[in-house]
Amino acid sequence: MRCILVIGPIHAGVFGPGELDPSFGSEYEFVRGPGTVGIPNASPPPNLHSFGSAEVDEAGKLTVSIRDITGEVLYPQELTPKK
Repeated sequence: MRCILVIGPIHAGVFGPGELDPSFGSEYEFVRGPGTVGIPNASPPPNLHSFGSAEVDEAGKLTVSIRDITGEVLYPQELTPKK
């Protein structure tokens, strides 16, 4: 499984979701933006700031999370190393 998480600078405006190029089978798994919460595109929005965090446990499992401005986890993704 390949996972790519993308999150922009905390001071950036939010737009989207946009169309993905289907060439490589890309798909959205989590989207949080103006179009998903009923507000217009904004720069920067008053309530859609988010940031990413990453943790690695002793077994090597990587947990990457997208969090809202309060720190609440909006979308976690766990990746376990192959042995």
